[in-house]
Amino acid sequence: MNPQGLIGALLARKRLVGPPADYKLIQPICSALEVQSYKQALQLCVKQLKKQPDHYVVLTLKALALSLSSRPVSAASKAEILTSLHFICTNKNGQGLGDPDVLMFFAWILDYIGRGAESLKLFELATSKHADNEEVCVEAFLHYVRSGERKSAQQVAMRLQRLHPSKIDSGGPAVGGIASDKKYLWWSLGTVVLQVVDPIAEPSEAKAKNDELLLSLMERMVGAHYRTIMGDQVGEEQKAEIEGLPVAADALTVKEKDDKKGKGKASDVARSTSSTPPLPSSTPSRTTYENAHEFYLLTRFLSLLVEHPPKNPSPTPLVLPSLPSGKAVSPEEALLAHFDSEEGRNWCERQLGMEIWRRETELRYGGKVEGTWEKAAERLRVTLEGGDINWHTMLYLIRLTFASIAGSSASFFPSSTSEPTSTPARPSEDGLTRLSDLRGFFRALAEDAEKGSKERGYLLAVLEISALCRGRGWEGGADLPALVEEYFEKFGTKICCFDDLMNYLEVLSESERVALCEKLVVVIDGSGEMTLSQAQRIINASKVVRYLSQIGTEDVEDKAATKFLTRYFDALPLGNRSYLEKALLVLTHAATLSKYKYQLRLLIINLSRLLGACSFSLAHFRILGLKSVQFDTLSHVALSRAATFAVASGNEAGVSEEAQAATKWYILGEGEAGEMPVRSFSFHNYTRIEDFSEFQERLRHSLSKFHLKIETLRIQVLRGSIDPSAAVDVVTFLAAQSQIKTFDNRDFKTLPNLQASSSSTIWDQSQMGPRIGIEWFKAFTAIYSHFLLPAEAVEVECLQSKELTPSEIALLSFSRATRLALSAPLDDVEAEATALSFFKEQESKFTAAVEDVNTLPWELLHVAEVALEGYSLLELAIELRLEELLSTKAPDHMKLSKKLRTFRTSAKDLTRALGTRVNAYAKTVAKQRTKTSAAVASLSEFPAFDEDRITNFAHALTDSRKAMAEGLANNGRVETVCTRTQGLALQMAARNAYELISNEEEGLNSTEAKVYLKETTRTLITRRTTFLVLSVVVGLGLVFTGARQTYELPSQNPPLEECENKTFYLPAFYGDGVGYGLGSTIHVMGWQLGRAIEKGWILGYSENAMGAAFADPSCIVNGARSMDCIFEPVTHCPRSSYVNVVAGELWADQSDYKKIPTVFKNALDAHLPITYPDTALKYWWRGQSAAYIVRMSPASLEYSRHSRLNASQHFTQEVGVDVKPMPWPLPAGTQSMHVRHGDKGVEMSLVPFNDYVVAGERLASLNPFMIWKSAFVSSEDPGVFDEIQSIGTVNTWSTTTNANWKWYGSHINRINSGPFQQLDAFGNRTLTTLSWMAEFMIAMECDAFAPLYLD
Repeated sequence: MNPQGLIGALLARKRLVGPPADYKLIQPICSALEVQSYKQALQLCVKQLKKQPDHYVVLTLKALALSLSSRPVSAASKAEILTSLHFICTNKNGQGLGDPDVLMFFAWILDYIGRGAESLKLFELATSKHADNEEVCVEAFLHYVRSGERKSAQQVAMRLQRLHPSKIDSGGPAVGGIASDKKYLWWSLGTVVLQVVDPIAEPSEAKAKNDELLLSLMERMVGAHYRTIMGDQVGEEQKAEIEGLPVAADALTVKEKDDKKGKGKASDVARSTSSTPPLPSSTPSRTTYENAHEFYLLTRFLSLLVEHPPKNPSPTPLVLPSLPSGKAVSPEEALLAHFDSEEGRNWCERQLGMEIWRRETELRYGGKVEGTWEKAAERLRVTLEGGDINWHTMLYLIRLTFASIAGSSASFFPSSTSEPTSTPARPSEDGLTRLSDLRGFFRALAEDAEKGSKERGYLLAVLEISALCRGRGWEGGADLPALVEEYFEKFGTKICCFDDLMNYLEVLSESERVALCEKLVVVIDGSGEMTLSQAQRIINASKVVRYLSQIGTEDVEDKAATKFLTRYFDALPLGNRSYLEKALLVLTHAATLSKYKYQLRLLIINLSRLLGACSFSLAHFRILGLKSVQFDTLSHVALSRAATFAVASGNEAGVSEEAQAATKWYILGEGEAGEMPVRSFSFHNYTRIEDFSEFQERLRHSLSKFHLKIETLRIQVLRGSIDPSAAVDVVTFLAAQSQIKTFDNRDFKTLPNLQASSSSTIWDQSQMGPRIGIEWFKAFTAIYSHFLLPAEAVEVECLQSKELTPSEIALLSFSRATRLALSAPLDDVEAEATALSFFKEQESKFTAAVEDVNTLPWELLHVAEVALEGYSLLELAIELRLEELLSTKAPDHMKLSKKLRTFRTSAKDLTRALGTRVNAYAKTVAKQRTKTSAAVASLSEFPAFDEDRITNFAHALTDSRKAMAEGLANNGRVETVCTRTQGLALQMAARNAYELISNEEEGLNSTEAKVYLKETTRTLITRRTTFLVLSVVVGLGLVFTGARQTYELPSQNPPLEECENKTFYLPAFYGDGVGYGLGSTIHVMGWQLGRAIEKGWILGYSENAMGAAFADPSCIVNGARSMDCIFEPVTHCPRSSYVNVVAGELWADQSDYKKIPTVFKNALDAHLPITYPDTALKYWWRGQSAAYIVRMSPASLEYSRHSRLNASQHFTQEVGVDVKPMPWPLPAGTQSMHVRHGDKGVEMSLVPFNDYVVAGERLASLNPFMIWKSAFVSSEDPGVFDEIQSIGTVNTWSTTTNANWKWYGSHINRINSGPFQQLDAFGNRTLTTLSWMAEFMIAMECDAFAPLYLD
């Protein structure tokens, strides 16, 4: 539950059941928290606590306000929260822990501040101090369930059952159909079930003993409960059980103590007997279960007794309404009798799931009770005669019959050891007769039944009988090929025909396969009119032939592909690398037409990644639109080895965005998954607790989630955005998880496999490298632990793992060598030489791969990426080691430091050599458009793939590959990676210097630390990242705005039918406008808009228009990459109407540079009282034209709105006060300070931030009633944001309203350079530009712009 839900629930409870004074006291605090006014809430809490220091609810609300007031939560806030909790736990012997509201709030708070494990101790303390408080125990139980602590939950539930035993016919309210006074019994049983079936626990002798003890305890509790209900006579010990089972809740503890003392056995604790005279019953008999949930839970309990049989069975028979009384039976007999009882039959008739469970139980254990298999088979036979067409019914009738004939069902349960596995070589004559009768039964249904002509199940049942006979070597399997042909002939027009037959095709002999293929080839090559049914029959025949055929040569496979494609286009009106490129082109076309396009898109994504076209694959991945748990099952499609595309320019940076989206879902999903079993217990939906708990564990220990964490780390390392301290925490977490059982929830079956049965699957053939799994996870955990946690590194033996590529194996070896080299003595140079050989090997691999024509593009990128990743990690590891040497003052630390720096320089030189080769390769990719077109040219024989289609595809694919290669060569080249990692190291050094200043005991005195800080911070300012914000020049007021728009909008947007008759002006710009910032681009485009209006033309964007650099390469609007990706289109006329085109060189004619359209000049002259100079009019026109060009599109406005309302993206900074979220809207009197640094130094002398502050203070002093000393700061220079942390005031003005500055800002990427360096660095160009616009929109909330010069 989120804070808003907790607050609402608290207010509701206090209003309904609490004292009115309490509600009146907390209501203002809760209201402030609900509107996120945390400062006000804190003030109200402090005020109230002065009056009532031990008001536990107010203390809790104060802790909540502290946790929410800043993100991340400051150390001071955490300390205060823990102090409040300590007070609640200790004051008056923990009296405050008796309030369940306090416990719920603190459980959420502790989890929010990263101390979730302490909430378990909190509830343990609460239940020990308030053991008789039912509300506290209930809340503790639900929290334990939410946290997966099943043993603790079971102990609390049994305590509740002891304190509040079940009452019969109490008339109490029922929840979910179960009387509320009996829920604790079912809670106890439910948690026992969850412990026994725990998917994480590894099988062991200790667990087996514990499971037996738990089940024996529950057997006693359940038996005691139903003895009371059914009126049986019980002894004194049973009386004690009925009155509360005083031993049961602590039985495990008693056993543990007795075992330690060397006395007592599990059976002594769990099954003590008594000879006390029976106690007469005082309650009426009830022989029915209340609902399906109660029946399900007891059925599950009985099935667990079968799976975990007690070594010392109780002599007292288990009492249940569905079991025969007074007779001790085996667990298997009890479960079968339970299902076969009147109660069992009734519930199975109502619930299909129960009926299926019953059938499986009868099949598995029917051999224990004579006649069970025959009786169950007859029941299913009657069901089918009654019109049931469920395949499950048919299948289990067949299996029960085979089990009855063979005398064993073990073959249907390969892992079962409960029955002998041997079967007769040949069934008896009676058995053969029964098999023949069963065949005749299904044949009769197929021929005589009302739905027999259309129902596939009857003929499939005959196929199943034949296949089972063949598998056992029995008579009756020889007709399987004929049955397959018969089935295909009858149902070959159904889409599912091939899937139905696949299991039976596998058991055909080689000669039978050849014969079947020969017959189906006739179907495939048959002539005649192509109908929808005929097309589906050919598709199914092709699937079968393809599946049964052997792997062909390259030429054979190519001809087969062409033949399939011909058939595809024939049916379409009804409904080496070149091969990959052809397949991708065909799939892209098919994805626009087929209703099964999600499967096609999966294959498109895989092939695009193989070809190194990441943006191509991501575009299709986003179309999939993953939701909810699909992030866990399908995100691997795009995120497996995603680091290969991490440092690319353009849309390839979207890999990082997809990783962030998946990470966000895992955080939300795990919270929701934890609530699912809680709701099952709360609403007594016991049929789902196992499923929900298993889902919770599978998500908590998801292999896909751990892969994502590793890929995120790799992307951050390569992009230079990693926080070393956070990375260490992640690696520590992963190292612990690598020792625990994980679950692979990935979906590899969504993509159908139609390859030959003798070859690998289509998924394995189309994925990037070997399929990653648990060994890959452990290997990369070890790699990162070697670099970031050398003292606690994880060691694995994965050097020959089939899950790792050769480069990844080399990276693992390099990490081990680096770990040794960093701790090697001064005279050891061999360790460094071993580590440096990694870079030489990767360069050799890359060179060889470039020369090998069979190398796929992704393999080249992968080799280069792994080498850069290795260097980046080496940089981080060396910086961490240097810090360690400096802080510990190790012997010879100066010499060791020099040695490490030399090591880093050697690695840099070797990596730079590889970077040169990558750069050369990137240049060749751009020239491969013609080669790509030629590779797919053979497809031109099909009308759908004309020359334009092929050319467009070649351009799109090559551009995507080019962007990837160039990004790796430029953004990912050695110099950039060096800069990023050094910047990270400097951040670490600066942070450590701050810590040294505050703690001189670390070995460096305050003066030294300040000098160290000054040097590192000065370098850091030039290394970190930043952004560009629009600068607005205000000339004249915006007069005649309505007249301008009235003329201009129709001129740019005539009726669509008139567009073809217009003349379009497409000014030519060199390059894509690189060199022009966003403000300059809008300025120049406004000039060109004026020219178009003057000439009577329509301004449009050329294919590489000015401003295109601010949009992502993948963003094509109206046929061109332009600013239309961000703003409203400059014209609504489609590019197809660009018939009459005027193209002009931008700077060829500058005669109208300072002019405005004549229509506006005449209007201004007529209405203005004075004549303005041309320069002033030019600025007026620039403002008007900019207003038209920069019309934010709905999507861009939504991005700005979402960004503005996301509290985590903004902050409020004030000296001496913890960081808080930025309010919305900005308070009245706020100034905007845009500090223009970066590349502006080539045009002017940069103005220090201190000058802006002085100007802002002067402005506030001159306007004390309107302007405050509060400012929204924007800049490309991250150093500015370092300065605001320590600026309270510069000059003391007597007339300023507030003493110290309050600074507002946003968390966006920053690099102290020009806009195009930023666009290159931050990945998605469109989103980067939108982040600048979002800050510009925030600046518009301000009441003033801080001027630099006021005098």
